[in-house]
Amino acid sequence: MKCGVVILFVFFSATKTLSAFSVLPNKHAGITNSFVLSDAPRISSLTSLGVIVDANKVDITEGIERDVSTMEQWAGDYGIQRAPGLGLFMQDNQDGIADDYSVYTTEPLQVGSTVVLVPNQMFLTSYQAPQEFGSALEEAEGELSDAVQEYHTSKKPEEVIAIFRLYVKILSEYEKGVDSPWFPWLNSLPRRFNNGAAMTSACFECLLPYAAELSMTERTTSVNFQKCAELLQYAGVLQEATVVDVDLLKWAYSVASTRSFIIPGTGGELVIAPLADYFNHGAEPEVEYQFDEEFNLMMYTTTDVPAGSPLRLSLGDPTNPSPLFATYGFLDESSPATFSKIMDKETEMEELMFDKSKLLFYKETEME
Repeated sequence: MKCGVVILFVFFSATKTLSAFSVLPNKHAGITNSFVLSDAPRISSLTSLGVIVDANKVDITEGIERDVSTMEQWAGDYGIQRAPGLGLFMQDNQDGIADDYSVYTTEPLQVGSTVVLVPNQMFLTSYQAPQEFGSALEEAEGELSDAVQEYHTSKKPEEVIAIFRLYVKILSEYEKGVDSPWFPWLNSLPRRFNNGAAMTSACFECLLPYAAELSMTERTTSVNFQKCAELLQYAGVLQEATVVDVDLLKWAYSVASTRSFIIPGTGGELVIAPLADYFNHGAEPEVEYQFDEEFNLMMYTTTDVPAGSPLRLSLGDPTNPSPLFATYGFLDESSPATFSKIMDKETEMEELMFDKSKLLFYKETEME
């Protein structure tokens, strides 16, 4: 993700393990934590397929309605603040189902306006995992690091380990069910992802080579996470019911990899900041994120925004949509380019400085 860099001298002083939240007062002018809510559906104990699920845990079955309104109330109660006029609006996903949410503003915003502030106490983080789960992570992280180097993927070991730590945290909080402080946020998340980790072999055969390669990397990383989850079962970190539930493991991987923010200057540490993770991608973004002097995450406008506009941030290079497709599962219609279809001479092409990520076809060209 693209972000503004600030001095993070308080980073390691803000790493206290969170067992319960306290209601936090608003202290940033121009931001409110009041919400208008509708009645939220309760979690069903029996899905439409007849599969019994634990009513005290998040039902990740595809088609289950996301409880976003309760998440908004929870966010406001525990100090997550947003500017007046900022709202989450439901829209159809790529399959035509009303299951996707975007951030919009109903009021005009000036450049530099803070639109969302998430207190650091609300974060799910990669850097707190060793403190919370102890040495049990070491063996699994060693296996992951070896796998990354063995398969020569585009991901770096430290990047994979940071995602894995969030993955374990998400699974741990899932197991706690309604007793997890983050339950309302978990229950608001999408149940279906269309990224590389969720694809089958048939999907890869339908993709163009560059997109297929990146998507396969996501799939391979997700499978490696599933294998390492077994090690954490033996160490007593995760339950057996969790590590044998492949759908749950895929879901947790997609949540960790698509809804996290990189902390600048930390070597790739990640945080998930509830509500801030609802901002979608835009090739010409209206917002960026940064951390303030107290290590709270702030989303702020980078341009004047008229009323009725979406608020989007950059999730990656808009001229190269393939990584966005592999990681997040969407085709960026705002991107000016698409990925290359010519891949059969890969080694020779790289020697000629024609790296596959640079072989793009632009939608619009200018002729002189």
